[in-house]
Amino acid sequence: MNLARLTRSTLGLSAACRAMLGLACACLGLQASQTPRTTRPLNADWLFQLGDCTGAEASSFDDSGWRRVDVPHDYVVEGSFAEKSPVLNEALDPTWYWLHGFLPVQPAVYRKSLEIPKELKGKRIWLEFDGVFSNSRYWLNDREIGSQYSGYTRSRFDITDAVKHGGPNTLVVKLDPRYDGWWYEGGGIYRHVRLVSVNPIHIAPEGVFVTASLPDMGDGKRAKALVSVQTEITNTSTSSSSVTAKSELLDAAGKVVGEATSIYEIGIGSSHKVTQEIALTDAVLWGPENPYLYRLRSTVLVGDRVLDEVLTRFGVRDVRFDATRGVILNGRPLKLQGVNMHQDHAGVGVAVPDRVFTWKLERLKEVGCNAVRMSHNPVAPFLLDECDRLGFLVIAENRHMGDTHVDQTPKDTPAKAHRDLSALVLRDRNHPSIILWSLCNEQWIQGSEEAAAMIKAMKTRLRELDPSRPITAAMNGGFDSPKGMGSELDVIGINYNPWVYDA
Repeated sequence: MNLARLTRSTLGLSAACRAMLGLACACLGLQASQTPRTTRPLNADWLFQLGDCTGAEASSFDDSGWRRVDVPHDYVVEGSFAEKSPVLNEALDPTWYWLHGFLPVQPAVYRKSLEIPKELKGKRIWLEFDGVFSNSRYWLNDREIGSQYSGYTRSRFDITDAVKHGGPNTLVVKLDPRYDGWWYEGGGIYRHVRLVSVNPIHIAPEGVFVTASLPDMGDGKRAKALVSVQTEITNTSTSSSSVTAKSELLDAAGKVVGEATSIYEIGIGSSHKVTQEIALTDAVLWGPENPYLYRLRSTVLVGDRVLDEVLTRFGVRDVRFDATRGVILNGRPLKLQGVNMHQDHAGVGVAVPDRVFTWKLERLKEVGCNAVRMSHNPVAPFLLDECDRLGFLVIAENRHMGDTHVDQTPKDTPAKAHRDLSALVLRDRNHPSIILWSLCNEQWIQGSEEAAAMIKAMKTRLRELDPSRPITAAMNGGFDSPKGMGSELDVIGINYNPWVYDA
């Protein structure tokens, strides 16, 4: 968890809450002057209208009659149930209507007026959308700034060159939901939105990667650990700079228990990955019974001036899969007692409030659950934060095999760019709760050579981003094919079919 997330709710808090947050930052050794990265939540006061609304991307468009909403927002769940869809949409598979809960799906538009302070001039400014379902396009001040087909992947747009500092800015999001899964998927800006500003020299988005290795398991609760830190620093300024990268490990009480410092020269328009190792002589191990979390404080300085700072939560643990002993956590066998979890909830659709995610996990913990497989896509970041905090073991699942956006991957699908897979791994690889990356779910071609080739290419890309975890995939057939995708997996995932387990 970075400092941006820690402070994302600062605006609108009471004075008492702001004081408590300031005390929390002080406990971490942070002062406001030392935290030049700023994050502003953009969940409140959007204007919304059903339909494609031709011309609504223009700043001058008249939206005076539009409805005011806050996001996260799922407009599909607000509709009326009907046996047959009252909305004709040739782009949608007709079977999706009943799979989607007998609720009509149609395009929609969101608009928002933004004030960008003059103080942010000279900084890089990003818009971040954690999830918009789906097939979305984005405009700022009449300029199209990007698009995102996936309804599950986080979108980030650099709007530095499009903003008006000190004046109103018009942000427009158009979306036209498309069939992706065979379950209720909703529609709308259904996860959190934020505005992030950083100095020209800064830590790249998802640029911090922290892992811990254990030379031995100690007593299963405490052990010696070696923490490896990778920090990608980007220079978008007009001159090269000698940059100091400082990494500090903080325990749960905020005490610094290890640190490393490195100095590098970073050229104009370039990035550099700094690699450091820090020893923890008596690390508290993370697990379901004691989900102990450390924090990594990553600081970038030029001289004595702090240019950027990010906080990342992580845990120290060792997970192995053994054909004889099963799952081994911190040297001890552990039975996974888990569930498969989709992201929607009754009454709110896919726009699930953070507290409801926590409530669901608390109920699961009460009945003895210790593991969750996320179906079948990247989930809300907050849900993974809570799995870290509460001690759930997670199988994080990619939506599609290869670069496609159809549910059943065709044999000729390329596996080159790995857009969604890369976004998933980069966003979530620091969560100690995640013990497996699942590359896909129940593909018809799973027993074929083409599937094996795609899994192999995806595995190669994944290991570039995270060599610390094994891979799996959910298979409901093709188990007996020596040339199928199972031949490329570290751990076989079997859906149903208990009679094939032993073989």
